[in-house]
Amino acid sequence: MVIGILIALSINNWNHQQNRQGLKENYILSIKKDLEQDIFELNAYSEAINKSLKNLKNLKNRLQNPSANIDTLIQIARYEFNPNYIVAKRFNNNTFNSLISTGNIDLLDFWVNETLLDLNTVQILAMDGIKSNYGVYNNVVIKYISRYSYNNTMMGKIDGFIDDNIWDSISENELSSDFSSILLTKITMYQHILDFQNKVLILSLEFREKLNKY
Repeated sequence: MVIGILIALSINNWNHQQNRQGLKENYILSIKKDLEQDIFELNAYSEAINKSLKNLKNLKNRLQNPSANIDTLIQIARYEFNPNYIVAKRFNNNTFNSLISTGNIDLLDFWVNETLLDLNTVQILAMDGIKSNYGVYNNVVIKYISRYSYNNTMMGKIDGFIDDNIWDSISENELSSDFSSILLTKITMYQHILDFQNKVLILSLEFREKLNKY
């Protein structure tokens, strides 16, 4: 009787351990998928931002050219510059959230647990920094688009006498100041966002490499 109970307990314990191991392996696979998706999206976003930055810096260089004048500025501001920006995607942390909400994070080995927590902290700091930069830039945009029309590829603009009236009555000094502000703020925003996201990308790449060897 006692031997039968011990055998039953051993079987139950073995089943429990197997279930935990299976759950752990599934979580590891899910973490890998989240990392792969983040790495792909971060690289794609970085490529898009760098392309936009190149265009913005080209505009800046044209305005800094000795031959540039108010007509150059109006041409760029009215027909070429778009104040809209590329929004960063949120990080794929569904697996992390599930581990925390269920308490199953303790299933993971210590180094996996610690690295996952570190990555989540870096992601939170990155998103906070990105949102802060959006806030600064949005304040500049609101002021700018209340005064000037622009080449809006999504919504278009009202051509004709309305658009002409806006640009015929502008103050050259105010336009110079306002455009300088929005152009430089947008460049700075993108550079900061790239810095924030690069920290996440580096840690994600390192984590993925370790998990692939795990």
